[in-house]
Amino acid sequence: MYPVWKLFKADAHATLALARLHSQWKWDEAEAGFRRAVQLEPNNPGVRHGFAHLLLWAGRGKESAEQCNLAQELDPFDADLLGCRAWHDLWAGEYDRAIEYAHRALAFDAKQFFAPLVMGWAYEQKGMFQEAIAALQQVIPSSLRTASVAHVLARSGKTQAAGDLLTQLLDDSKKKYVSPYNIAVIYAALGDASSAASWLYKAFEEHTGLMVYVFLDPRFRPLRDNAQFRAILRGIGLSNRSA
Repeated sequence: MYPVWKLFKADAHATLALARLHSQWKWDEAEAGFRRAVQLEPNNPGVRHGFAHLLLWAGRGKESAEQCNLAQELDPFDADLLGCRAWHDLWAGEYDRAIEYAHRALAFDAKQFFAPLVMGWAYEQKGMFQEAIAALQQVIPSSLRTASVAHVLARSGKTQAAGDLLTQLLDDSKKKYVSPYNIAVIYAALGDASSAASWLYKAFEEHTGLMVYVFLDPRFRPLRDNAQFRAILRGIGLSNRSA
């Protein structure tokens, strides 16, 4: 029988590694944690997939794909894992594959959280704006969904509608928490790089979880030459990334 304590210990190492990545941006410590988790439980698909994401964010695409494929082989029918695989392919720029895996995830679980979000973002990058809006409407109502829809509207030329959603989020932020990352997304779509960078800096100061995606997020490509954006990358530990 496999020692159960190793499974729990592997998950503990992986969870701590994710915390070090998302909230502390301690890349080396996070990688060491994932490697230890893999050593303890090499057949744990969740550990493999978490490690794949770290490698993707670190710009090590080939290693990331290897870990992601291993995770998929270990548990090919898990809806959450399929949704995460779609999430991975989205950030890797594999938009068709991201949409495919998102559809698979929804086939197993119609309420899978990541799948419609991934589809919306991927369809947008393919210029399929109507499909993007339709997918995003399936996401649980949140500032993340509002910002995502606003970005698609702006890209499709409906800047007034996007601006209205920005006003809505700014008003909401006075009454409850709204991630500054999401507000930055809309400013970027509207071509206001200065405001987008300023709101991203607020997200940086808060150590917002999505900040580890900021270089991979194609919606922030227009900011890559912005001095404040480059400073944010340095603060996160991504100063080796080239535009």
